[in-house]
Amino acid sequence: MAICVDQEVMRYIGSGVTWDSGRAEATFEWALYGFGWRSALEKTTGEWLGFVGLNHVGPGAGVAPEEVEMGWWVIRRAWGRVYAREGAARVRDEAFERIGLDQVIARLQPANIGSAKVAEKIGMRLERETTERHGERKLVYVLSQDDWRDAQLQDDDQPASRQGAFLNARPSDVLALLPTERVVFWSYAG
Repeated sequence: MAICVDQEVMRYIGSGVTWDSGRAEATFEWALYGFGWRSALEKTTGEWLGFVGLNHVGPGAGVAPEEVEMGWWVIRRAWGRVYAREGAARVRDEAFERIGLDQVIARLQPANIGSAKVAEKIGMRLERETTERHGERKLVYVLSQDDWRDAQLQDDDQPASRQGAFLNARPSDVLALLPTERVVFWSYAG
């Protein structure tokens, strides 16, 4: 989990402190909830790009502990290349189509302008600011299923192959793979 010890990547995650392997392993929730973090691989080269996924927020995060948040961690050399947005959009769709969540949130440090742009591009709106367990300020972005559905009905740019991608999928199908135009997302659970 080299990404978890990269200080530049981790500066916007939690308190900004790098994680050990035990903490990184505990972040993945597939066995309990049928969703979690996925490894992102560049489609043509197979290069590992980072993670994208859903997880329960838990206590002390400045929001209700049962909230489900989406997140994206991308290695530095992949920043600004649309990988985070592609992954976040696929996980957003899975959250509403397959899992049936009423809403998802994203918590971002105010200085993380790149992730704020990703959140806005996938339809999230800034709802409020909060303070988390380590005293760090976070912006809370929200997207409800109703707002997502309304946007889907208006989205002329979305290819038909992506619309409703999870509606008829078995959980075993989506646990393994989420393809996009340039990225393949493998579940961490394998």
